[in-house]
Amino acid sequence: MQYGKQIVATGILFLCLVSCVSASEIATYDRSFVGTEWNVTSFLIGSDMVSVLHSYPITMNFSPEGLVFGSAGCNRFSGSYELDEETNSLTIGPLLTTRMMCEQQAMDQEAAFTEVVLGVASYYHEGIFTLNGTDGEAIVVFEPVFEPEDAPLTETTWNLVAYGLEYNVPPVDVTPTIVFSDDGTITGTSGCNSFFGQYQIDGQMMSIGEMGSTRMLCFDDEVVKLENEYLALLQDVAEYGIDGTFLTLYDANTEGTLFFTTIPTVEIYNMQFELRSFSVDGEMRYVLTDSTITFEIAEDGGISGHAGCNIYSTVATFDEYDTARITIAPAISTMMLCFDERVMEQESAYFAMLQSVDSFDFDGTYLNLYDINGEVVAAYTIVEL
Repeated sequence: MQYGKQIVATGILFLCLVSCVSASEIATYDRSFVGTEWNVTSFLIGSDMVSVLHSYPITMNFSPEGLVFGSAGCNRFSGSYELDEETNSLTIGPLLTTRMMCEQQAMDQEAAFTEVVLGVASYYHEGIFTLNGTDGEAIVVFEPVFEPEDAPLTETTWNLVAYGLEYNVPPVDVTPTIVFSDDGTITGTSGCNSFFGQYQIDGQMMSIGEMGSTRMLCFDDEVVKLENEYLALLQDVAEYGIDGTFLTLYDANTEGTLFFTTIPTVEIYNMQFELRSFSVDGEMRYVLTDSTITFEIAEDGGISGHAGCNIYSTVATFDEYDTARITIAPAISTMMLCFDERVMEQESAYFAMLQSVDSFDFDGTYLNLYDINGEVVAAYTIVEL
C-alpha cells in the first residue's frame, strides 16, 4: 500500500548542540506506527545519534491518508509521506513549517531534524521503530506516546492542524476550531470570525449545511486566506473518521481535506501565581521571606515573572494531545545585581528548576509543577489581581 502527496518544500540549515546517545540504548515496542503519535528520542547529526533536547521535544504523526505532521521542537510542521509496506520503503516531504522564532539551540535542533527526515529511505518496525537512511542505518529513533481511546465526535473542541490537499498549516498564532453539538448544530472559529450552522451524520457519512458567521474585518491576508479556504472545505465535507485524538474530514472523493486534533483547554492562562516552595537539589525549600517569585503564562505560551531579584521571561510548550504536560525553555532575565547573595542563589536555582518541569495541575487556587518522575518541583498560589 502507498500513501502520499506532493507539497512545497521549506529550506533548512543545521548545527549540533545536543548530547550524544548510543544506538544500543534503543527500546523496543510492538505497535503499528501509522495512526500513532511518536516522540523522537534521538536522531543522526553527522556520524552521531544525538538526544532530543528535553525543553524542546519533537513529535511525529503518520496519518493513514499520507500526512506526516507534528512538532519540530519550536515550530509545527506538516508534509506528505509515501510508504510501501512490502519493501519497507518510506520517503518524507517536502515539508511546510510555521515560522516562529525560539531559542537558538531549539532552532539549531529543528533545522538539523527537518534536514535529516528528508533523507529517510526506509523504516524498521519489528519491535522497535526507526527511520533509516539510504544505507539502511537508523537516522531517527522513536518511542510511542500513550494512545488514548477515540475521542467522541460531539461536544469535543476540535482544533485544526492542517487543511487542503497540500496539508497547509495554520499560522502559529491562529487555531481554527469546530464543535459538533449533540443537537445537530456546529459552532467554531475560522481564524478571524466565529461561525455556526447545521450538520447531519449517517454512520461515517456527514453533510454540513449552509453556515453563517460574524463579519469582523481581518487585516492579516494570511488569516483571511485561511478563513476562506477553511469555510469552503467544510461545505464540501462528505465523510468523517476519528482515530484516537485525530479527526479527519473527507470530501466526496474520500480525500482528507481537514485534519483536527483535540487540545484540552488550559486554565492557567493570564493568571499570576506566587511561588511558595520549589525543589533545590531534590529537596523542597520555601521561598526566602524577604523575596517574591511570580509566574504568569500567556495564551501564546510566553512566561514572565519576577525571580526575586530580576525580571525573567521564557516560553512554555504544551503537549499537543495532553496539555497537562509542559516543557519550559531556559529563561532569560534582566541582569540586575542584588546584594543579598541568598536571593541570587535562589534565583539561579529557580531558573534551573523550571527546565526540569514535565507536567502541571491547577485546582483553581494552587498550581503545582512536576518533573518527569511525577515529583512536585514547584508549588504556587494564585494571586488575586
